[in-house]
Amino acid sequence: GTADYNLVGTDGLSGVSYCEYKEGAGPWVTFASAFQIPTSGSHDLSYRCVDNAGNVGATSLVRVITDTLPPETISDLVVSASTYNSATLEWTAPGNDGSGSTVRSASYDVRYSTSPITDDTSFDSAFTVFNVPAPKPVGETESLEVLGLDPSTLYYFVVKTKDEAPNTSLLSNVPSIVTSAGFAVNPGDI
Repeated sequence: GTADYNLVGTDGLSGVSYCEYKEGAGPWVTFASAFQIPTSGSHDLSYRCVDNAGNVGATSLVRVITDTLPPETISDLVVSASTYNSATLEWTAPGNDGSGSTVRSASYDVRYSTSPITDDTSFDSAFTVFNVPAPKPVGETESLEVLGLDPSTLYYFVVKTKDEAPNTSLLSNVPSIVTSAGFAVNPGDI
């Protein structure tokens, strides 16, 4: 949740007197060679150094992410509807920094397979669902239709959540369904 940053500046003529930084639009804070950001999250930092003659160097800007907490693990993933070639998944949008967080997560990684998804190895080999929308605010219901499934087939589904760091949640619960048989195609239907 915290991070230390070290800057080294050089000036061959008069030497570096001090350096300073600011977070976002905040005030400039002087430091010798290191400073600390005490809160986790995403920070826009500006920094610059001043030499012994009082000349101010160029200001640099960097986005720093100090976050070691993974998003909350989804535990209420369900298949709310299915057809012969699709399944609709629903779950509650989790918090970015574990249980109780009110910060929105950054993205979802949704996968499906015809074999049980039990760990990271089976997750990595499962089919990826593309065009997954960005997470909603924490606590809202997410809904996603997975298309292109085969009729009369057993499928398992799972979701992982990512934050901006990117930390990744554990595997969600793993619901399964058998798609319906589909439609009979008779001569003359096509």
